[in-house]
Amino acid sequence: MASPVSRDYPARVVGQGASVEILIDDIQTELIGRPYKLAQVVGGSMFRTKT
Repeated sequence: MASPVSRDYPARVVGQGASVEILIDDIQTELIGRPYKLAQVVGGSMFRTKT
């Protein structure tokens, strides 16, 4: 099983000035209609298949 991605990781990738919340919202919007989602879990976020 893969480990969750912490909220610090996206900020390091896109820059400290970026809003992680907006980035997560954008990713979730792009995943609408796809068989997986970005789930918030203890320790961060993970891609999960929809059931």
